[in-house]
Order: sequence, then C-alpha cells, then structure tokens
Amino acid sequence: MLKSKIPLVAISLLILLEFAQPLPADSWGCNLPSWVGVLGEAATYGPKGACCDVHDLGYAQFYCGSDSWQRTVACSAAAIAAGQASPHPAIGLVLELLPCYDPCDWVNVLAARCFVSDDFFPGPSNCLWGGSPPRLGCNVCHRPRNPTNPFGCVDHCQCGAGQVCDFGTGNCYFLPPPDPCDEVIRPVP
Repeated sequence: MLKSKIPLVAISLLILLEFAQPLPADSWGCNLPSWVGVLGEAATYGPKGACCDVHDLGYAQFYCGSDSWQRTVACSAAAIAAGQASPHPAIGLVLELLPCYDPCDWVNVLAARCFVSDDFFPGPSNCLWGGSPPRLGCNVCHRPRNPTNPFGCVDHCQCGAGQVCDFGTGNCYFLPPPDPCDEVIRPVP
C-alpha cells in the first residue's frame, strides 16, 4: 500500500478550494466560505476573531484575494510531498517559511497560525466595536467593506459624535451646523 506524505486534510482542502468560488467582496469580520456555516460567525465573535482582522489588513496591503488560498495549499502540499517540511497536525498546512510562499501565502499562513495557536487569543474581531475610538454596539460584522476604502466606514456608528459616514469614500465628516437662513420664515399672524 502506497503511503502518501500529503495529509488527508491538505488533500481535502485542495479539492474544496479547487471547486470553491472566490468569496465576494471582503466583509468585516471572518469571511469563511459558506460551506463552513455558522463557524464563520463563531470565528468572528470568538477569542480568535482578531486573527481575521490582521488577515484582512494583509489582503488589503498586498492586494490578495480569496483565490490565494489555492496557491498556499498547493505550495504547502508540494513541500510536504517533497519531504521539505512537515504539516501542522490540526490543519495539514506548513506553517513555516517556504521558498514558494509569496506575501499573500504568508498572510494566509499567519492567519492559520493565529487560529491554531494554543496560547494566543487576540479577542473578537474589531467589527464589533466599529470606529475610532471603538464604540460598543456598533456591529458591522459580515457587512461588505467599502470598496474604495477597505478600512473606512460603512455605517454612521463608526464615526465620532456629530459625524456621518460618506459611503462613497468611507470617510467620516462632521455635519455643518444648521444655517438659520435655510429655515423657512413664516409670517407672524
């Protein structure tokens, strides 16, 4: 019987990613494929949700997309098959430096490392406290990010007091004070 050096988990991931459709525009929180089900929401609100925030930041920085996971899995599987590296037992990916990894692969690997770490719990995603400074109760989780400003506002609650979100730019602006000349002057009876 032929014993493969590629773990079953990596093969399964590769098959799933081969047939998976790319995710739609990035959203706040953890964007896991629909076949994961409620685990995506659990990941966002759980103690590892901030892992997704760093992953999103890396995707924006290096212009990565969800299709980069196909390359990450393929590179990892090739290194395992060649005996160059060992997979992480829980997920079957190589979570260390590989010559075939590009910046997007590293973003993916760092997110995976964050999730499988036994002693690192960065907290829930910052989508629960949208805005700067953070505002409790401003939940923008799983809402699409602004396409022109990925870390810009998508809801007025992300802006400071007296500010509104410009949905076109993702920037917050102060509302000008009302102009008394704009009011309708009614004659006194």
